[in-house]
Amino acid sequence: DRPEVMKVKVIEALERQVKGQVAPKTGVITLSVTTGNPQLSLQIAQNVLQQVNIFNLTNRQQSAAAERAFAERQVAEKRQELRQAESELENFLESNRLYRQSPQLTLEYNRLQREVDRRNIVYSSLLSAYETARIEEVKDLPVITVIEQPELAIEPNRRGGAKKTLIGLVVGFILGCLLAFARDRMARNREAQTDDFREYTELKREAIGDLTHPWRPITRVITSRRRA
Repeated sequence: DRPEVMKVKVIEALERQVKGQVAPKTGVITLSVTTGNPQLSLQIAQNVLQQVNIFNLTNRQQSAAAERAFAERQVAEKRQELRQAESELENFLESNRLYRQSPQLTLEYNRLQREVDRRNIVYSSLLSAYETARIEEVKDLPVITVIEQPELAIEPNRRGGAKKTLIGLVVGFILGCLLAFARDRMARNREAQTDDFREYTELKREAIGDLTHPWRPITRVITSRRRA
């Protein structure tokens, strides 16, 4: 088989052999692997846990890298906006040292100060998100927590064998009944065919005797019968 065909067959076999159950209340996932070889089942279980952890870790790092890149661009943009707002406030204060004496200038100062504060909050939030994303991008701690390590079963799982045995017995019984019925029907057909052939032979012999001895009186009546 081609490699891609073999890959599909292996995946289908693993889907039948690897089962997972989720506890609704705790969210704990129980993984079970059933094969004909206990050591193989243990190795598959260990590999599944390892690959799931690698998959989750890789996805988390990739997601963190995308968030870090986005936050980095936003931090640079918001830093520039914050500096612009601070410059506007600075220019206002340099031009209006006695702004408190004017209600209009006081309102303008408050507006500029609120803008600086708002942009500073946005900048600080993005900077915090950027630092968090940088940490998550390089973090390589396990994503999933293994409560119990995979281990060999104490005894073989006989539930599958019992089920297959029961199915085999039922199928065997049905096939046996069908075979017995077929043999009985064939025997009846052969018996019916034997009686018909014997009757046909007797009629043929008597007809030939009548033709070769026409002077012989017919002393019996020939009857034909057929079994239902």
